[in-house]
Amino acid sequence: MPDERWSRLEVLQQIASGDDTWVDDWLRAQLDDCTATTVHTQLLVHRAWAIRGSG
Repeated sequence: MPDERWSRLEVLQQIASGDDTWVDDWLRAQLDDCTATTVHTQLLVHRAWAIRGSG
């Protein structure tokens, strides 16, 4: 079950990488939602790695 949840979170993060406005809306609507926070955090981590590059 945890693997399935992780896979779904990854899919949401990938969708959000194109347009994250819905994640921001989700967070504003439900500040205590752990899933929204996780998707947002994953998105930030992926962006940080992309900015950092392979060096």
